Amino acid sequence: MPTVGAKIDGGVLSANTAIKGLPIEYRVNSGQWQAYKQPVKVNGVV
Repeated sequence: MPTVGAKIDGGVLSANTAIKGLPIEYRVNSGQWQAYKQPVKVNGVV
């Protein structure tokens, strides 16, 4: 399984994987996991 590439720039989380269509999830401040579909504004620990 490839790792996910991610960065936060200006409060916006962007992520990708080497395998197109592979689901990515993220969570903020130990909250619920959310499906990543496109760059999203975040605030806190991701």
